[in-house]
Amino acid sequence: MKTLINRNSMPDEWQKTAVGKIWVNGIVSAKGTHYYNPRFNIMKADAKAVDGSWEMDIEPTQHVCVTNFMYKKRYLKGKTVHGWFYPSQFIYKHICNMKKENNINTINIPKNIIPLAICNEGTCIQEVFFQINNSEELKELAEHYKLPYPVNDYVTDKIDNDRMAIRFRSYDVYGRGEGEWMSITPASVIFDHGIPTELRFYTVERTEKKDK
Repeated sequence: MKTLINRNSMPDEWQKTAVGKIWVNGIVSAKGTHYYNPRFNIMKADAKAVDGSWEMDIEPTQHVCVTNFMYKKRYLKGKTVHGWFYPSQFIYKHICNMKKENNINTINIPKNIIPLAICNEGTCIQEVFFQINNSEELKELAEHYKLPYPVNDYVTDKIDNDRMAIRFRSYDVYGRGEGEWMSITPASVIFDHGIPTELRFYTVERTEKKDK
């Protein structure tokens, strides 16, 4: 487990590097901001639902290879919950160069779509993240879980023709060098007591080109 760092430590060092959006059912459901601390090579982020129903903070953690990280979510009615993200074996192997296992593969997922991570929020809610390489994979997720397609035509076009512009990050997953890096463009499915309830897609727009 990574050592968490005081969220307010060295505030002058934090640089705003990107803004993100969560898409659900064709519209933006939440917006967030990503910050980077170059002195310690760590990141933090925050997000808020468009309807004001919740807001969350992702605690500072290592930037290059996130093996797990924690967030704190506050709901409108005053409830506060904590969640942990755990990478998939694909991330452990190809990005972190680690041999670890988790329970993502026990969930019923389409065989040709790469799982990226799983997030446990309490004992009932899970969010499972997937790598999306084209809009057909996103449509397959929607059909597989019988959930609404999450993005509009503009984002669909970006997914198929310009994923670099909306990527979370890029990694040299297969060791092929510059120009062949994988753009991580994640979708996720929310499970409530094991039942899929929501399909999300995440887009990120950079304000400063600090990373790949």
